Amino acid sequence: MSEVNTIEPLSGGARAGVLTYLSVSAAVYVLMMLFGLLMRMGQAQWIGLPPDIFYQVMTAHGCLLYTSPSPRDGLL
Repeated sequence: MSEVNTIEPLSGGARAGVLTYLSVSAAVYVLMMLFGLLMRMGQAQWIGLPPDIFYQVMTAHGCLLYTSPSPRDGLL
C-alpha cells in the first residue's frame, strides 16, 4: 500500500514568525514601489523634487532592493 503524507499545521511560534516575515516583506515591496514611483515622477518633472532629496530617495530605494528577501537566500 502507498503511504499518505500529511502536513502538520505550524505551531504558534512558527506561524507568528512566518506571518511576521511575510508582513515585513510586503511592507518592503510597497516601500520600493512608492520610492520608485516618486523617483520616476521626479525625473519626469511631474513633481518638484530637489536633487538632494532625489538622491536620498534613490539611496533608500537601492538599500531596500538589496535587503529584500529573495528565493536565492533560501529563506522563502
